[in-house]
Amino acid sequence: MEEPSMTAEEAAKLIQEWCLHETAKGKSDEEWINDEKEELKRQQEQFEQEKQEFLRSKSFEQQKLDQEKRLFEMKWKLLEEEWRKLVIERERVERKRAFYARLADFETSANSIKYDVSASVFFRGVKNHSGLKKRYKDLLKIYHPDNLHGDHGVIQKINEEYEKLKSNMPKDR
Repeated sequence: MEEPSMTAEEAAKLIQEWCLHETAKGKSDEEWINDEKEELKRQQEQFEQEKQEFLRSKSFEQQKLDQEKRLFEMKWKLLEEEWRKLVIERERVERKRAFYARLADFETSANSIKYDVSASVFFRGVKNHSGLKKRYKDLLKIYHPDNLHGDHGVIQKINEEYEKLKSNMPKDR
């Protein structure tokens, strides 16, 4: 086989075409690299914007969470305080209930016992007519039959004693 021989002009032309082709190829590679750099820079800027937006959103959510936590703690303290008050109130009601139960038992037993007391005991220490009248009115308020502890028999004895003392006691001047 025969090797083709090339002239110097042809070789120079071939080398020149190759250089032109490589230069064009290099320029297109540079353009591609520049385009890629610009794309990376745009993506980096977009990433930074998204990062800033995320950080703002995170900060807002953290503030919201902190506020909700404080509100929850305030509500919890309020509930605890109200619970304590309810416990205290319940104990107070239980004490009152026990007191009234004992009182009812006492009244039942007191009503079953009849006192046979002289009515003069009610007017002991009275020295004048106005004092007698005042004591009489007070006793009527206490022992009137329409009252809870009123007794018809006791009120009759009080009336009798009052009339007797009223006629024997000198009038005030």
